[in-house]
Amino acid sequence: SGLSGPGTAPGSQPPPPPPGRGRNVSGTYSPEYYDSGSESAPSGETDCHTHGDGSNAESLSSTEPEGEPPKQLGKPVLTIISRDNGKLKVYVDWSEGLAADFDVEISEFLIEVGFQGGKKNITGVRNPGATLLKGSEVSITIPDEDDTLEIRVQAKNLWGFSPPSDMESVWVEGMRTRKRRLLEEKAAQEKKAREVESLEVEKLQKMIQDIKDSEEGKNGAMSKKQRSDLNAALDSLAKLHSENKIKPTNPASKVLKEGRKLIQDSREAEESKAKFNAFEARLNAVIAATHFENPVKRAFAKASTTPEEAEAVFADAEIAATTVCLEWQELITEAGEKGASPDIVQVLRDRFFNVLGKVTAECEAPPRSLGGVFDLAELQSSLFPGAHMEEVRNLRTKFRKTREDWLRTKETLLKERRNELEQKSLQAAEKKKKKKETSAVSTTQQSSRNSTNGKATTAAAAVAATSATSKVAAPSVSVTDSGYAGTEEYPAIDEEYMTHLENEAGRVMQASDQDSIKRRELVDAVRAGETNTKKFYKNGSFTFETDEMEKRPLESLVVGGRYLGRVVGIAKFGLFVDIGCEKPGLVH
Repeated sequence: SGLSGPGTAPGSQPPPPPPGRGRNVSGTYSPEYYDSGSESAPSGETDCHTHGDGSNAESLSSTEPEGEPPKQLGKPVLTIISRDNGKLKVYVDWSEGLAADFDVEISEFLIEVGFQGGKKNITGVRNPGATLLKGSEVSITIPDEDDTLEIRVQAKNLWGFSPPSDMESVWVEGMRTRKRRLLEEKAAQEKKAREVESLEVEKLQKMIQDIKDSEEGKNGAMSKKQRSDLNAALDSLAKLHSENKIKPTNPASKVLKEGRKLIQDSREAEESKAKFNAFEARLNAVIAATHFENPVKRAFAKASTTPEEAEAVFADAEIAATTVCLEWQELITEAGEKGASPDIVQVLRDRFFNVLGKVTAECEAPPRSLGGVFDLAELQSSLFPGAHMEEVRNLRTKFRKTREDWLRTKETLLKERRNELEQKSLQAAEKKKKKKETSAVSTTQQSSRNSTNGKATTAAAAVAATSATSKVAAPSVSVTDSGYAGTEEYPAIDEEYMTHLENEAGRVMQASDQDSIKRRELVDAVRAGETNTKKFYKNGSFTFETDEMEKRPLESLVVGGRYLGRVVGIAKFGLFVDIGCEKPGLVH
């Protein structure tokens, strides 16, 4: 250990004890042997021992100052630090009893460690020198069976060893014993957990049955309190399994699965009910708006209404009806989707036949877009199976017949109004002609009275009369050499008819504004047989593409609106589409 003392050279070991003396069960030297107060040199031996280098320690130590070994340390205090992989770590604290030895230099502490039923080992711990070491950590292998760990400490300096401290002991559980104990504790814990599990399962079974028997449960739903209580009970049972690290029994697994399914079904039932309520509200709004007027009375309310103006009224009626029919088409499509609620399918089917069947039978001017509703319904075989599909086809046939009758009636009315206006125009022209004839005769008589004034005066009067009448219908005046003014009359245009032509020209010029152009575009499309009027329908009203010079402001756009546009650019990240705004939009 590099220690020296009386009769030993520095750095040499103390002399070994005589045979049979001072050895412990492990074959190491016992600290008791080095206790100068309890052990004396054997007879025939001296305190001077010769070491391996042949030197005599007695002669070397004669110059060193005399001292004394440390005093006995107090009983150490043991603290178990850890127990892992069959090793026991213990902290040994011998700080008690060191106060009296602060003036004594201690170079090393010797710790004797071992179990009562086994061998003991001595571990040396060097003292740092500047301060006194007050404790150290030791490690020892745990035996298979329970045993008592014994530890004592001895101090050492240049002059010898202190007497060993009193033995301190602590009971240590053996490896096998610990394993048996843990297994027993685990079995007891599992048994207790199974008892709690059984109670929780019974509680859950009763709760689930109560939910099924309630009014909400009969409809596949449950109240908020029922769902909260059921969730808490399921979480409690799952937590019991996770904390105790046990697998659920078959009854527990069954009740957990049933409870979770019940909660999922109730949520789906609530979502389905909410969807149904929203769908029914939309359906009721469309039904309230499903009334198709006969626009004849409004189109021909004035006697002066032209066929073109009547056509515009008919087009407005078609537009209003198309808006409603588009809503019907959306509802039919939604109800015909896969996975739609049976309640939604049933309510749409009932309202479809009740409302549209009545409209088809009573409406005198059925809109063209109503035919699109029946065409779409005929494609929904899952929505209208069997006899329902036959009823849809009957309604479509009835609609087509009524629509053809209405188109013939409309053309007849427009033709009658056109003939009526032409007749009025002819009558007005006749009146104008008579008026012109009367005016020409008066002018001729006036010219005859003024003929004595000479030929020049007569010609001037004839020219003045010609300027006063129409250029087309003015009478032709000829002057003879004798001064007689002859009159040759031509057909004259009625003044009222000229006024009518001027009004028509003004109306046509006023109709060149953007709204009239849009209206005429839709009228032309409907006349040409166009059935897909969705391209005219945006944001709940009919709009059309604008000219290049007319750009709608960005503030006029509505979030969620539908706009017709033209692709003007293609990029890797999307399309640039011109919808008539200040700049193109990006479809990403």
